[in-house]
Amino acid sequence: MNLRLLATIGERVGPDSDPPRAAAPTVQVPTHTLEDEIVKDGLAAIAEVPSLYIVGGMAVQAYAFLAGRTADLRTTSDIDVASDELIRKRVFDETIGSRIADILAQRGYIPKLGKNRETFEVFVNGTTNPLLIHLDRMSDNRYAREQAKLTREGAHTIVVDLDGTRSRLKAPEDIVAPKLSRLVNNYERFKVVPRHIDGGALRPYKQMLNTMRSDLYARFDQTTHEQLAEFKACKDAYDLVLLSQVRSFNDTYFTGATRDWPAIRRQATWLSRQNFVPEALRPALAGIKPQ
Repeated sequence: MNLRLLATIGERVGPDSDPPRAAAPTVQVPTHTLEDEIVKDGLAAIAEVPSLYIVGGMAVQAYAFLAGRTADLRTTSDIDVASDELIRKRVFDETIGSRIADILAQRGYIPKLGKNRETFEVFVNGTTNPLLIHLDRMSDNRYAREQAKLTREGAHTIVVDLDGTRSRLKAPEDIVAPKLSRLVNNYERFKVVPRHIDGGALRPYKQMLNTMRSDLYARFDQTTHEQLAEFKACKDAYDLVLLSQVRSFNDTYFTGATRDWPAIRRQATWLSRQNFVPEALRPALAGIKPQ
């Protein structure tokens, strides 16, 4: 099973990524929600590493879970985590990754550490439905450029209880910002925007996402950049709308956070007019002077 392929379809396609070419697998796409035991075990293992916190789609799931919106959890193939520290390969292998792997092994899984150019990874082999845990891999130069942003984001994480696991989550405003930035980048590069989303009818949209994921996986070797970008845009739109329904936003903090995301400030006016942008954020976006 090509787990990196699954991650590409799941959470790791960016506007500047070239999709790998691989023969279409014949196995089922791994899909998880926070209600799955393997995800709960993964979160419990991550919680044992204090420097890590949950970001991306799984953080959105956690906020929705806490609000009782379990029926609206969007399936994913991985858990993305972040840290405000510079983590090198040796540290990951000997402390962070190995700690997570040891805990998961004690729970009966077969974890394996890995890496690629962009991420450190823990592959968790379930019986039929594997899970990936991703951590951004940064060069010294990139960390130096992003240290202030990472420090700010780390300082604003929110600690919650997820079925007995004390988890750190990225703040809602810091989840929204990179998703908006990626939506802008996909629009500028591919002219891709999410399919129309009705905040009052999220479950049909979630089903559409599941269908898109299965279709992309079945014919991945024939998939175009634009198709991958559209799938990513639709996932981001879903997460934005769901998150806005279960958490409130601090306008002042959000506006300040956008300074670290040039794409948002470049297209703030355009974003403020899009239906996939939470209404609560549109006034703040409309007030940002384009750069």
